[in-house]
Amino acid sequence: AIVLSALVLTRTRQWWKFGLVLVVSELLSNAGVLPFGQALGFVLANLFEVMLAGYLIRRLCGRNFAFANLREVLLFAAIAMGVAPALAALLGSGIHFANGIELASFYEHWQIWWIGDGMGMVVLTPLLFGWLHVPGQAHQEVRPSWSERLVFALLLCALMYLIFFTTPGAQAPWIGSPLLLLPLFGWAAMRFGTRGVSVLGCLVSLIAIGLTASGRGMFSMLGEGVKTLVLQQYLAALLLTSLAVAAILNDLRTKYQSLRLFQQAIENMGEGLAIVDARKADLPMVYCNPKFQEITGYDNSEVIGKNCRMLNAANRTQPEIAQMREQLAQAKPFTITLQNFRKNGQAFWNQLTTSPVWDENGE
Repeated sequence: AIVLSALVLTRTRQWWKFGLVLVVSELLSNAGVLPFGQALGFVLANLFEVMLAGYLIRRLCGRNFAFANLREVLLFAAIAMGVAPALAALLGSGIHFANGIELASFYEHWQIWWIGDGMGMVVLTPLLFGWLHVPGQAHQEVRPSWSERLVFALLLCALMYLIFFTTPGAQAPWIGSPLLLLPLFGWAAMRFGTRGVSVLGCLVSLIAIGLTASGRGMFSMLGEGVKTLVLQQYLAALLLTSLAVAAILNDLRTKYQSLRLFQQAIENMGEGLAIVDARKADLPMVYCNPKFQEITGYDNSEVIGKNCRMLNAANRTQPEIAQMREQLAQAKPFTITLQNFRKNGQAFWNQLTTSPVWDENGE
């Protein structure tokens, strides 16, 4: 998770440094514990895993990856929780069996390696990335009040006590459901953003895994070989869902602020502007800015849904009108000068410029 965060945050020409750190640190940690050949095999499997994950994230999400939208979160989940650890687990399990370590079946070895590595990257990579990455324009910071943070912390403590500090039996007939954490993570996604969700996910994971391993909480009721996998999958699903919600909300905030900026620019421009719906036969107006209303004397309610011909109804014999109709039919931009009339009947010369706006389907 540490190395993956570094790879995503740095240029690819620096990746060899982090790969070297990974190799050296793992070989040192395994010195005297595993034979050198076996330790080297595990190191190469982990190196392959993290390099593959870093390459795919940068390849599919670009250099500006920041957990800023739903697409990035889903791609990260598919790569860090799916493709990279699943393939590395095949190598790791093969090394286990090649060295005669058969504590479980090949499938069980593969599943343990896959879920364990994937869980580590899902929990820790967003946390490390969130605190090391400098947010750009695509990431909108959320700053909740300290009182809101205090209420959140107290509620978290209460829920964690109900779910993981109580144990089954006559003394505790009811155990808090793990589903109680869903609204809390939703609140974190809404008010604290990606960073807040990653911190919460790491904290909850540490407490949940530690207490489950010591026989506390609902997950401890499961079988010895099952509880670890079930708990890890629960935490991964909880965290990934919350990261996705936080990314969606961040994306919506960014788009809302962008739309608001454009709306303010249009409403304060010195030219009259009207938008018509070219998908409808009569090209009805769907928007006009304040300057348009000032020039023509018509209020918004008087023009929305009507064709712009209402401005030249008093003089429909102008040859420019036929030219304008021909250009509109061909969906071409053009500029033309024709006589229009204000609401009070006063004539004025209007230099009209039209520009077609195409949607994502080219219509």
